[in-house]
Amino acid sequence: MVCYSYTTPQISSEIPNARTSARFLRIDDYTVELMGGMGTDLLMDLRIYDGSSKKWRRQFYANEERHIIPTGRFGHSVDRYKNNLILYGGAGPFKEKLK
Repeated sequence: MVCYSYTTPQISSEIPNARTSARFLRIDDYTVELMGGMGTDLLMDLRIYDGSSKKWRRQFYANEERHIIPTGRFGHSVDRYKNNLILYGGAGPFKEKLK
């Protein structure tokens, strides 16, 4: 008989807010990235969790100071290519003009 146990890690930083339809990317054995999703609003933040330090941090986009960032979205696909994040599809904010 095999028994497994699970312990909840003690996080020593602010955790991301609750969300659904976000995307996780595994970077290495200790690091994952969380991108987008839908909580109380559409989100497009990029959060990185380092399992070795048990800390979350927010990663700012390279062009964020110029407000060149993707719109909030959920249900998207995302992957890494070299040092870039590739974002495809998903649903974003509803545009009233498109009715």
